[in-house]
Amino acid sequence: MAEKFVLSPLAKKTCEHCPLKRSRFVRKQVPTEVYPLRGKGRMADVMFIAEAPGRVENETGRPFIGGTGKILRQLVHRINDGTQRGVAYGNIVRCRPVDEDDVFKDRPPTKRERDSCKRNILRDVMKINPSYIVLLGKSAAVGLAYDRVTGEPVDPKAKVFNLRGKEYIVKTPDGREFPAIITFHFAFISRMPNMAGVFEEDIRRAFFRSRGLISDYSERGKPTVVVDTVPRVRSLLKHMATKLGPDDVVALALHRLRWLDRDQTTGGPSPWPTCP
Repeated sequence: MAEKFVLSPLAKKTCEHCPLKRSRFVRKQVPTEVYPLRGKGRMADVMFIAEAPGRVENETGRPFIGGTGKILRQLVHRINDGTQRGVAYGNIVRCRPVDEDDVFKDRPPTKRERDSCKRNILRDVMKINPSYIVLLGKSAAVGLAYDRVTGEPVDPKAKVFNLRGKEYIVKTPDGREFPAIITFHFAFISRMPNMAGVFEEDIRRAFFRSRGLISDYSERGKPTVVVDTVPRVRSLLKHMATKLGPDDVVALALHRLRWLDRDQTTGGPSPWPTCP
């Protein structure tokens, strides 16, 4: 039996000055979808916010159900004890932005489109009252995230690689602040499957933090470095042996790695086991 979900109300007033209202490619507005908790004072533990609907979402009116959106939904199902309960999915822009030069291609929403529509997602955040928010991709990060320490908005020129791994907040009009992290958009993961382990780490962290299970290292202010190749592993080990400081944090997820079949140094069989 499929789990029951709730869609937030359709927007009307905020659409008046949005360029997407006049787009002939918009079929349906895609509101936020939540699988509500019961009796906890909030509707969701974790709320995911991406940039905008894609082709499938535009046709169905539901978020994150296209080919790439299913990457996240399936991962959430596995991490969240085989259920979607306590999870919400939404976008900073509710209508599909299409590349005018290639109508089969989506594009990131413009600043004007984000500013016109983000009041809707902020209204949903206030109602859903999530313990934790995950901002997927640069558009959601730039449109909603503030540095938790300085209170400044995210630098629009920054890359997601440099933004992930730290703590942020999402501010709502009623004065509340919701803890958030930034990670890659699931469409990026579909194009770069070698980053799937990093993506899963971020999603797991959000669920753990929503349950108060892990410590917070965000105030250390250290940049996050992804170690995903053999040369980078060697460089990390050298750094750990000679330059590792007391405030550096190193997390290794060896169970997600697949080592090369042959040792790159000797040419012989690799001494490392192949991990599932």
